Amino acid sequence: RSFHAQATLDNPIGVPESVTAALHILIGALSLLAAVRFARSFGRSMLPKRFSFTDPRDRRLWLFLPVFLSIGLLGSVVSSLLQSFLQKHTYYTPPQMSVLPESGLATAFCFISMCVVPAIFEELLVRGCLQNLFRRWGIWFSIAVSSAVFTLLHADVAQMPTIFCLSVFLGLCAYVTDSLFPGMVLHFANNALSFLFLYIQQRMDGRTAIGVTVYLLAAFFFGAALCIWQIAAMNLMRTLRPIPRAANPKNRAHRVRRMLRSPLFVGMMLYLLVRAVWPLV
Repeated sequence: RSFHAQATLDNPIGVPESVTAALHILIGALSLLAAVRFARSFGRSMLPKRFSFTDPRDRRLWLFLPVFLSIGLLGSVVSSLLQSFLQKHTYYTPPQMSVLPESGLATAFCFISMCVVPAIFEELLVRGCLQNLFRRWGIWFSIAVSSAVFTLLHADVAQMPTIFCLSVFLGLCAYVTDSLFPGMVLHFANNALSFLFLYIQQRMDGRTAIGVTVYLLAAFFFGAALCIWQIAAMNLMRTLRPIPRAANPKNRAHRVRRMLRSPLFVGMMLYLLVRAVWPLV
């Protein structure tokens, strides 16, 4: 510490927090971009040459945003209960909570790396590439498989049911709007909401943090209820692109067989599955 004024036990060489946070942005963006390019190189004939990022023509579709956020909040409660159950009955230990840096610039960089980068590049990878790769075998099949990959990429097994439900919602959003932009907005809003609660928990005293959290939860759930009422009153679901039935027999007998013929895909799924289950045992 006599040589580096900013040195700590966690940061012995005294690298500024803003530099570390900026590296998180760069590494996250480049790794996800590399995955997108990798997927596109394998599926050139099945993927569109350009992804659509258009805003939905019917602006009433944004009424689904509070509904999506409320599903995420309910899922967070379920994940917390599941974490307590697994911690009690298995060898599972909850992941450590991210600690926000002290400086404002580093906090802004953390916001970008935790909220903006995943919203853009994960949607490009999962909904833009993977969902389109499996689309010819059925819409529901493509959404389910891409959502399974997206879920297994998140290592915490207690959060996987919630992540899978949110991913299915985002997959349907990409299909009915034929654009990645709405899903990116929903993804960003959900990440930003989680970041907001993390900021409240770490930057406010206990009583104030609880009060603000309860107020925000009540506001979000009340807003979601109003939006659901408006969606039902306007019959907004009927204006959406028709969603095929899950029991569509198109190529049904060959779906799993074709996937099993891909050693790369099967190996990746097995690795992600083992990585998810390993903390339990």
